[in-house]
Amino acid sequence: FLTHVEEQAGDVTRFVHFGLTSSDMLDTVSAIQMVQACAYVREELAGLEKALMTQAEANRKTPMVGRTHGMHAEATSFGLILLGWREMVVRAIRRFDEAVDGIRVGKLAGAVGNLAFGDPGREAAVLARFGLKPETAATQIVARDRYAALFTTMAVAGSVIDHIALNIRHLQRTEVGEAQEPFSGKQRGSSAMPHKKNPIGCENVCGQARLLRGYALAALEDVALWHERDISHSSVERVIGPDATATLEYIAKRLAGIVGGLVVHWDRML
Repeated sequence: FLTHVEEQAGDVTRFVHFGLTSSDMLDTVSAIQMVQACAYVREELAGLEKALMTQAEANRKTPMVGRTHGMHAEATSFGLILLGWREMVVRAIRRFDEAVDGIRVGKLAGAVGNLAFGDPGREAAVLARFGLKPETAATQIVARDRYAALFTTMAVAGSVIDHIALNIRHLQRTEVGEAQEPFSGKQRGSSAMPHKKNPIGCENVCGQARLLRGYALAALEDVALWHERDISHSSVERVIGPDATATLEYIAKRLAGIVGGLVVHWDRML
């Protein structure tokens, strides 16, 4: 790109890159993209929290048996169980907000982060236009512990969603039959066994949560870099950045739809 600009603009092109390194642009733009993507994720997490709260209120007096070790324990209410799931999502959102704030960081500090050809005031002013803060002590890049905190937080949120979906799957088992995910009139459970109503939505959510935990491990591996920077993290983030945000957004939205349309068999619970 710089070669192309130089061919078009000539000698003055030397000022385009003056005092900057490519990572100044890349990390700053990455922060902007991730913050924007996370706004969509948060919207869907908030939708899941709302769906759980609505169902908790609707079922606050729905009696059912509690289970420990998967075995019958003492009587409880389905509303209380739903409320517990909702509180897990509330905590996930709180952690997510804090982690997003941690990556709201860019840099224009040059090749080793020492602002040798720059101005801290200019860096702060430019970044503020994009809603970002300067990295407190930059190298050539923004420190990757910030991103590791975000991806691990997304993995925890995914595990919370996994927990809810897994329990709905148990309640839908033929031998239990106390609740089930919505099943449309045109939906088919199995080409070989058309009588079945399988919890495919919850199963999909559980599977996608496994990806999020894998992305978190990759982000943790990105923290350890040589000195002021190497490039081993770059190829990883091109995959996990869009994939993790899209995955968490998707499973939060899908589970919110399942919870909102949950079919509760009160007679079986009683």
